[in-house]
Amino acid sequence: MNRKGLFLLPVFILLINGCATTDLEWPDQEPNLIAVSYSIADALMDRLKTKPIPFSPIVVASFVEAGKTDKLSNFGRMMSDFIASRMSMSGFRIVEIESGDQIRLVRDGGDLILSTENADGGKGVRAQAIVIGTYTKSHGGIYVSTRIVRADNHQIISSVDLHLPLSYELMFLL
Repeated sequence: MNRKGLFLLPVFILLINGCATTDLEWPDQEPNLIAVSYSIADALMDRLKTKPIPFSPIVVASFVEAGKTDKLSNFGRMMSDFIASRMSMSGFRIVEIESGDQIRLVRDGGDLILSTENADGGKGVRAQAIVIGTYTKSHGGIYVSTRIVRADNHQIISSVDLHLPLSYELMFLL
């Protein structure tokens, strides 16, 4: 290889790596859901396109399985709880939905929409953004997609995608 080729090779590698966007990877066969959720929350906060308004709340919805939005799982509840904890630890104002209330994704025709269900008929929380997540089981694992969406116009302002190996513990939680 000539000198010009030796010089251009590192430049080419840097350009390729600069253009590549890899999301979180979780190679552990037995992933710790707290560590996974904290990594998701950290990435969501780092990737925010717009900074949150101080003192304006953010709500974290329970994660739902894609195509089965009417059924909540322990996995979905745990992921949202751990992400809410991590974001709160980082200074975000996370609002807990009261026990009779739920914010989650529901199917409206062919579209997924945010639903606020309130058992006592109240108005609920006025949030600036909502953290939503979906997951899909595959043969060897679970694909998880997490987004922070502005509440006023549903614009995605941060997102993270990852694949988790399907461990015995995860099968039990789904």
